[in-house]
Amino acid sequence: PVLWTVYAGITDQPLSGSGALSVEKIIYHANYKPGGQSYDIALIKLKLPLSFS
Repeated sequence: PVLWTVYAGITDQPLSGSGALSVEKIIYHANYKPGGQSYDIALIKLKLPLSFS
């Protein structure tokens, strides 16, 4: 998860890092196999809550 960053509420990735949210944990689908397209879904837990406005 250290290499992952979530950007929420923006349409272009900012250069300054604003809008960047750190990832705490990634849970991949149990049947996912790298290189395949089946079951390519995961849950991402953020380190801090995402606030909607």
